[in-house]
Amino acid sequence: MNQEDDPQQFAFAVEQQRAVVTNNFADFIALHEQYLERDMTHSGVILTTKCPISTLIRRLRALLEHVSAEHMANQIRWLNEFD
Repeated sequence: MNQEDDPQQFAFAVEQQRAVVTNNFADFIALHEQYLERDMTHSGVILTTKCPISTLIRRLRALLEHVSAEHMANQIRWLNEFD
């Protein structure tokens, strides 16, 4: 999906019932807001800063331990809070 534009990536994630992990804050916050305005649901947007992959994995594991899929629905979470 790396070659697809952001709306297509987000639509694919929605179809697959997956949250999106991204450091593209502006575009995915805008997509999140568009979905909410249209009463559409998504499985979450997880925002992160660029970091080593080991840090990213550690933070994702912590998020998965503390936040259920139900609580991620239609939410934006900052991965950096799980440090």
